[in-house]
Amino acid sequence: MRSAAMTPQSMMIVLVRVVGCVVFACSDGGDPKDQAPVELLADDGPVELRATDVPAKVDLQEQVCAPDCEGRVCGGNGCGGSCGTCGPTESCDDTGQCGLIECISSKDCPGDLVCSEELGRCVVCEGDEDCQDGFVCMGDHDCHEVFPCSSDKDCKEHEMVCDKVRGVCAECLVALDCADEEFCLQNMCVQDVCVASDQRCQGKQTQTCLEDGSGWADGALCADAQYCEAGSCKDQVCVPGEVFCIAAQLMECDSLGSQAVKVQDCGAAGQVCVDGKCVTPVCPPATAYCHDDWTAAACSADGMKESVAPCPGQTYCDQGSCVPWNCPPGKSFCDGSVHKVCDGAGKGALFEEDCAAMGMICAYDICLEQVCVPDLPYCVADFLAALCSSDGLEYESTACLEGTYCKAGQCVAQVCEPDSAYCAGPVAFVCDGIGSSFVSVVNCAEEKLVCVQGACTECIPECSGKDCGPDGCWGVCGECDDGNDCTADACMNAQCQHGLVELGAACQKPGVCVGACAGDQCLETAVEDCLTPGDDNCNGLTNEVGAKNCNTYYSDADGDGFGGTPVCTCKVPEGGSALKQDCCDSDPKAFPGQTLYFADPVAGCGGFDFDCNELAEKEDVSSCIVAPCPAGGWFQPLPDCGKSGNYCPNCLACGTCVGATVKKTQKCR
Repeated sequence: MRSAAMTPQSMMIVLVRVVGCVVFACSDGGDPKDQAPVELLADDGPVELRATDVPAKVDLQEQVCAPDCEGRVCGGNGCGGSCGTCGPTESCDDTGQCGLIECISSKDCPGDLVCSEELGRCVVCEGDEDCQDGFVCMGDHDCHEVFPCSSDKDCKEHEMVCDKVRGVCAECLVALDCADEEFCLQNMCVQDVCVASDQRCQGKQTQTCLEDGSGWADGALCADAQYCEAGSCKDQVCVPGEVFCIAAQLMECDSLGSQAVKVQDCGAAGQVCVDGKCVTPVCPPATAYCHDDWTAAACSADGMKESVAPCPGQTYCDQGSCVPWNCPPGKSFCDGSVHKVCDGAGKGALFEEDCAAMGMICAYDICLEQVCVPDLPYCVADFLAALCSSDGLEYESTACLEGTYCKAGQCVAQVCEPDSAYCAGPVAFVCDGIGSSFVSVVNCAEEKLVCVQGACTECIPECSGKDCGPDGCWGVCGECDDGNDCTADACMNAQCQHGLVELGAACQKPGVCVGACAGDQCLETAVEDCLTPGDDNCNGLTNEVGAKNCNTYYSDADGDGFGGTPVCTCKVPEGGSALKQDCCDSDPKAFPGQTLYFADPVAGCGGFDFDCNELAEKEDVSSCIVAPCPAGGWFQPLPDCGKSGNYCPNCLACGTCVGATVKKTQKCR
């Protein structure tokens, strides 16, 4: 028995363990100090607790322990309780998860468990000797009670089947005795290890799940420069663990060599990536720049080396390149009509003024007054041409000869007699005062007038004795069109002529879709033709079945996606094909590539060639009477397609069927 001072925290634990409170037997008005001590059980043994050890106030709601089993299936809950227990061959790890107990020998296994060298873990049994009398060790490494039998009837109450060879009940003899996603192992139904045909990787070893789901089979072993992913070997894209540069990115290859992962963006820190390291460049990488107006510089691609070169004569530095002067440094010069003063490097003008804007020209590197435009011919007067000197300070004039006038500084021929009026057909012209152009041009015909001596006057039509042709006043005396497409209408010598057009010429007539001329008659000749895009015969259909120039295609009559019914059309029918594909277009189950088998023959065509390979392939050719006699097969000669026969689900040996045979129909394709 201990009696010791306790902290409020440890005392609260003691109080909680006695259902949240301590009651002392105090007489009315008694002093707690005089009361008898109470003995409680603490974590490390009995504790003698007196009333004076209990705090005056204890908030029990705040101190009650809350069990925590989130994410745990076993082990303690933090409050002295348990989150659950593991199976007899499992142990609970630190994270609260149940796991198999690994072992090398049975010494490593707790309790009555033994070590399975094949599995490398502790199990209930390895052989029958590990089980008590009346029990045997089966494929799940557990002891199972033995039930003797001579037929399956003896095992029904145990939901088992009879192993007649051993004379005992077994959970299974073949995989069919087990549920889906299980296989039969040593007469026990065991959960599939994997899904049939699934693939995985074990290091560089590819593996494929066996068809019965009982385990994994090794496939190809990936080469040194490959890695395994999702059961397939793939070429490495980089050397595993290698650190290297891509531009300014510092990259590291993953452990498989499947991808490069960015480790650091050197550029974000103003650095460059060189030889797998981020370093500070000596200059801006891959750039060209100027040290001054006469010195060019260039930085290497990695920013670790700078090249400097002085610019040669009559050049200056511009964005890292030496370029020719734009102007003589420090000099005054003329740029067209603009007076400019160049800067000291030859880059461009520091000062400029537009001489032309001031009515001057730029000459001799200054702005000067002009009397004319240099070297430009111009007109001093209507009949006086002039040529300006090259400096624009003087000109030389020339008088135009008779019949000419001055235009753009040249004496050119007059286009008309000055101040004259005349006619050119129906158009009246009036010339200007120097003969350079017409000041008036009027088409009298637009007003139904004629031109006489340069003036428009009224016109009187003349159609006496005329059927057609001009009336002399810009009109006609009549039209010759008789409305018949099969006659050639013409006006000859003011008389209408109606000859016949060429035999078979195209024509139009009410009630005729496409006509051809025969004499003066327009006859219907339309025939629907695949070579034309429209409705040739005006029947409301375009390029219908049987049209001229149609081709034989194959429609998909049974809707299985394969054409098989011939039809003459202008194009491949929707859903059909250019070539015959379907061997029977009346049964949607029959088409090339069919993988299913059927007990009834092809509808409308007969036979069992459902996959259109001209063969009738039987689905089940296994036999229980002809070697090698698999686990199940026909207990008679193979029946023909669509015929029924006796089938043995459990063929123990050739000619021996365990249990009754069943009726089964032979399916084919």
